[in-house]
Amino acid sequence: MRFLITGARGFIGSFVVNEALARGHEVIEVMRAAGACREEHPGRHTITCDLTGEVSFDFGKTGRPDVAIHLAAAMSGTAEQQYEVTVGGTGKFLDELERSGIRKLIGISSIAVVDYAALPAGTIIDEAVSVSLNFDEMANYAKFKAMQEASFLRFAEKSGNCVTIIRPGLVYNEGTLMAAYAGVFKGALRMLVLHDGYVPVVEARGLARAIVDAAEKPLGKIEVIHVVDDNLPTQQQYIKELRSRHIIPEHVISVHWKILASIDKILWFFAKTLGLKAALPDFVLPHGFAARFKPFRFSNRKAKTLLGWSPGRSFFS
Repeated sequence: MRFLITGARGFIGSFVVNEALARGHEVIEVMRAAGACREEHPGRHTITCDLTGEVSFDFGKTGRPDVAIHLAAAMSGTAEQQYEVTVGGTGKFLDELERSGIRKLIGISSIAVVDYAALPAGTIIDEAVSVSLNFDEMANYAKFKAMQEASFLRFAEKSGNCVTIIRPGLVYNEGTLMAAYAGVFKGALRMLVLHDGYVPVVEARGLARAIVDAAEKPLGKIEVIHVVDDNLPTQQQYIKELRSRHIIPEHVISVHWKILASIDKILWFFAKTLGLKAALPDFVLPHGFAARFKPFRFSNRKAKTLLGWSPGRSFFS
């Protein structure tokens, strides 16, 4: 098969490209600008295209791809910059897929889009739970990923098109692990927010296998698949690993999530009343707080049954 991959030079994208090439597929990488050449491979090709500008693909040298894997999204920057890349860029990319006759899309979203604030603590998070539409209560990344998913679904509605939306958990590997689910660590504020739930992690190579599995298989017109590891760590095990990697300090303030939730509700009420919502940090926003610090359980059953996927490496190995 021939894959068209955006975000191919990113953290997740590099693993997806390697997995696709290892399985004998051709890869066309969409690059924002011409960059340094990577290891030569007869199955690797590049197209230079900035998705925030004019988007047009010429497949004359490679042939039209069989499937597009859309990984490109903005993780940082101003709200306007993130919207331009994650939402605006996705819209332009999908329009060009339609023009080019590429009908199969694997859209990489995030488990962050789920409506955690509306769910009771301890809920099992799977594909049946709703996506949050309360954009005022969401951090920019989650909000724009939810909007991006809506674009994927609109693409799927068109005749002949099919979309698989992959929602990974927190992606890690030997050298990368984020502290997002442990607490708040900004400037002088260093605080663990403790709960008795699990952390939805997924190892990068395992995620890449799931993405390529989805690209290879003939799936339904619209599928949504959550991808997290087996044997997920509790938050305490996750914090222990963060400390072993020296990502968070040993001695910090600790607060139970229910106590901070009560404080956040008060802050949120006054911020709305005074028109100061835009000034709030992400963890004070109702969705942002619940997504990071409310205890939940997580399922990967659909990924395993529909894709025949196995996570592989364990968080504890």
